[in-house]
Amino acid sequence: MKRTVLTSVLLFAAIITLSAQSVVGHWQSKFDNDGQEVNVVMVFTNDGKFTLKMSQDMNSPEIGDMNLLLTIPGTYKMKDAKNMTVSLESDKADIKFDMKLSKALEDAFKQQPEKKDEFMKQMRDTVVGTAKKEFKENPIFDGNMAIKSVTATTLVVEPEDDDELTMTRVK
Repeated sequence: MKRTVLTSVLLFAAIITLSAQSVVGHWQSKFDNDGQEVNVVMVFTNDGKFTLKMSQDMNSPEIGDMNLLLTIPGTYKMKDAKNMTVSLESDKADIKFDMKLSKALEDAFKQQPEKKDEFMKQMRDTVVGTAKKEFKENPIFDGNMAIKSVTATTLVVEPEDDDELTMTRVK
């Protein structure tokens, strides 16, 4: 009896492992963008919702450390087991920008703190504005996306007109 139960459990586990994997879940990857590392998280839900999160840390010895986080909601639809269409809602994009000034700039603004606030606002407006404009003009991960392979831990996709991207399941 114990052997029958154990055999049944092992058979069930094998069937689950062999069944088709799904894109549903949280997937993460990194890629290089002009020498800067970009972190990408894609979230696919059972109800066809899609979220793209991209973050990039930047460093300038003169200015300081900066972080840009872009979050865009959308939807996806499976065409078949190897192709999907992703539709991003770019107008609902949320862009966050954080910045820590270099010691030299902090020291320079000690005498005029109002200039620091003005500088920070100008930097934020410029970076966020540029990011929004760039994404609207050159959207990525929007449109047809080929699924090269999907396993329990790895998703390899190739967005239309872009390079193949290998992602790892994080949840």
